[in-house]
Amino acid sequence: MNEKFIKYILFFFLSGLPGVLMAQDSTPPERPFITHVTVDTANNNSLVYWTKSPSTDVEWYLLYYEIQTANGLEGVKFDSVSADQNSYVHLASGAEDGSILYSVTALDSSKNESIRKPGLHSTVHTSLFYDSCNNKIQVKWNKYVGWDNNVAGYRLFYKPPGGTFELLSGVEYSDSIYDHFNIAENNQYEYFIEAVKNDGLVSRSNISRKYTFMPAPPAVLNLEQVTVKEKNQLEISYIFSDTSTINNFALMRSADPSADFIIVDKANEVSSSPSSFQDNIITSVDRYYYKIGALNSCNRVIGQSNYGVNLLLISDTTNQLINLNWNIYNEWSAGVQEYQIYRNDQSGNFNLIATTQGTSYSDDLSAIYNTGLDGELRYFVVAVRNGDGLSCNSNTLITRVSTLIKIPNAFTPNADGKNDSFKPILSFYPSDFLMLIYDRTGNIIYETEDYLKGWDGSVNGSSMAPQGVYMYHIQYSSKNGTKVKKTGNLTLFYP
Repeated sequence: MNEKFIKYILFFFLSGLPGVLMAQDSTPPERPFITHVTVDTANNNSLVYWTKSPSTDVEWYLLYYEIQTANGLEGVKFDSVSADQNSYVHLASGAEDGSILYSVTALDSSKNESIRKPGLHSTVHTSLFYDSCNNKIQVKWNKYVGWDNNVAGYRLFYKPPGGTFELLSGVEYSDSIYDHFNIAENNQYEYFIEAVKNDGLVSRSNISRKYTFMPAPPAVLNLEQVTVKEKNQLEISYIFSDTSTINNFALMRSADPSADFIIVDKANEVSSSPSSFQDNIITSVDRYYYKIGALNSCNRVIGQSNYGVNLLLISDTTNQLINLNWNIYNEWSAGVQEYQIYRNDQSGNFNLIATTQGTSYSDDLSAIYNTGLDGELRYFVVAVRNGDGLSCNSNTLITRVSTLIKIPNAFTPNADGKNDSFKPILSFYPSDFLMLIYDRTGNIIYETEDYLKGWDGSVNGSSMAPQGVYMYHIQYSSKNGTKVKKTGNLTLFYP
């Protein structure tokens, strides 16, 4: 007969004898030892394994999880199994939410319970932190409790997007953090940890999942124009759609469209489209290419617009021609309709003087004689976009031309409307002017201070002078105050 049956017989026999008092068994059974706890990665249930108590009078094994209180760890009993069991499946344990510390005790027929600790074991719990700014996922886990110094290390497994679980790395037993770099945005990643004991026993953690969400850039992000707003200041305007939560933008600049674009300015929480940046450059010298970049929460460019370039107008002068040249503006997908050339007039207003499909134009100075322009000319060019007329202005070019005066050597005052008077042709309005005409004897026969009036061939406004050679004396002051004198001969004849 087994020991348990003999105890029952003695109890009933002795209890029936008068004066006999049965002594209660108060010795607890020896405790069982947890070998390991692990998490079923298929469902996040906890699995607890133990060696049975060596005591023969064991009826139940009681299962506890431990909670931290002000008085230390306190066991919370949540289930029991019969003495023939040495493992337990803790359904819906919460192992996916955190580490669980377990203990197991033995209970005998007299309700004596073995000690609960030491000998506690914990599940390993992993948690993930996505660092979008550095394209990494940081995996953290708690160290396995229960194997003391017998943890050989950890193995980290991960499932890449669209793949299956594979070993990512082995980790030293002293570590509990791993940084996984080169993570792709807007993808699902999964991880779990295996704690490995020196004898090869393994405890798995829960599976942690992380979706690497990052808002996409706006579906539409276009740089519209790069135009000279004022001297040494550009305005770079752009449009964007509101299909994204991203509304932070950067102005990017490069001297070469094939080189890297460097961020030179930022704008956060841009609420309306179109919007614009300003950039201060030497507009008469510098030419730069620009892009607009969409910035994510890490201030990293995740989307870029087309590029635009400022129009740089330059010139050279040959004889009586001012040759204007500018760079092509080919960054509009619709193309350039035309380039418009503007020049100032004597009042300082700019007037359209020509249009062209090309990137050069020659202005003939002879066309501006006697128009009041005084030797300093200003030009700018406007590129006009096909379809909608959107435009970009170049820098304003200031060209200084030499003061020009042309004096004819003959005239025919016969009232035929051709060459009927004698006067100089000036490229500017003089601040003061005097012209004298002398006959052969040196007498003054004509005098004027109006540069627009010419000698009509009369002598002191009366009779016409005879055909022959006369002498002129012209003096004037240029815009810069230089006094100029011209003397020479002219021929008057009647055809």
